[in-house]
Amino acid sequence: MSFTDRESAAETNTIEQELDGANVVSCAVAQFEQKLLRYAQLWVGQLDSARDVVQETFLQLHRQVRTQMPPTLAAWLFTVCRHRAIDWCRRERRANSKSTLKDTDMGVAQATAETDGPIESLIRDESHRELRDQLEGLTATQRETLRLRFQSGLSYQEISQVTGMTVNHVGVTIHAALQKLRERMGTNPQN
Repeated sequence: MSFTDRESAAETNTIEQELDGANVVSCAVAQFEQKLLRYAQLWVGQLDSARDVVQETFLQLHRQVRTQMPPTLAAWLFTVCRHRAIDWCRRERRANSKSTLKDTDMGVAQATAETDGPIESLIRDESHRELRDQLEGLTATQRETLRLRFQSGLSYQEISQVTGMTVNHVGVTIHAALQKLRERMGTNPQN
């Protein structure tokens, strides 16, 4: 178990120790709201719509903890958020709006940039632009698994639960994506 996996497990265990449903929800909001917001925005594009998706996710958590605590809170939250975002995209598609995961990459910086100063925002925007350019060559699945792992800090097991892939497939997907990024950036350690 890597440090990040232990850190993620420790965050989740802290919340899961809360027995009162309202406390669980408020602790979950405090710890996961920003991560879920960034993740939802990757799917839906607009920050307001991402906030709606995340709100629906926490409402589902509130209903769920009344009867039974989700087994792995982080994975459960991201899974519900993913399903709500996919539902949102389907509704939008039916309304003749074209919203895809690839099209929404440009909106990723908005959620974090709102809390930064102007200089930090410029630096972050340039970094995001370079990263977006590199991520364009990856499949949607590769982009999603990388973001869940490195942006949201989920373990391979949690990513597996969110995406429905096996843990081994998650590892292979992340490895292939990182290898492709290294090749595109000219930083392949095997050269």
